[in-house]
Amino acid sequence: GIDWSGEKPDLLDALDSTSGAAEAHALGVVRTGGGASFSRVTPNPAGKAGRAGRRDGLFISHKVSNAEQSTDGVAVRRAVKNECAKLGISYLDMVSIHSPLTDKDRRLATYGALLDLRDAGWVKSVGVCNFGVGPLKEIQEAGLDLPVMNQLELSPFNQHKDVVDWCEEKGIYMGCGAWSKLSSADGPQNGWAVVADVAQKKGLIKAQ
Repeated sequence: GIDWSGEKPDLLDALDSTSGAAEAHALGVVRTGGGASFSRVTPNPAGKAGRAGRRDGLFISHKVSNAEQSTDGVAVRRAVKNECAKLGISYLDMVSIHSPLTDKDRRLATYGALLDLRDAGWVKSVGVCNFGVGPLKEIQEAGLDLPVMNQLELSPFNQHKDVVDWCEEKGIYMGCGAWSKLSSADGPQNGWAVVADVAQKKGLIKAQ
């Protein structure tokens, strides 16, 4: 996608006024800066180019960082509403907890606050990222609605089969975040040996 530092307070105005608006709408826009959390904007295939239909043609997602996770539900809800205000929109299509690496109390309180926002119309759907079966079961055992999506780093060398199987059984969509090639810097030694051998025969590097 295209990085957008957020100089303009209204995301939709920024898309309309940027010279690369057409490309941004086609490829998606990543909003960075201003805190540890970030939002991603991707085009809805049914969307129209005109301003009037622009919001309906975008799927805008936001991630709550570890620093933003809190046992104070009011603070969590305020942070998400502030994000909407920064972007100049009235709702987010999805808000996800970026990581389970806090503690159970903060995870559940934050997740519950996101469900409250969903019920109030500020958020269309709630997801999680990098959650294993343990943190997912915490949500289930707390009697809360399960997330719509769990985004994980998935690759041939990093399949998370136990998590994928559990999520599929519960009707949770899996989002693939392949941000480190096939898996980490070098991947499992045996697996990379196979890739290296094939790459050498083809005259390629492993990453290709």
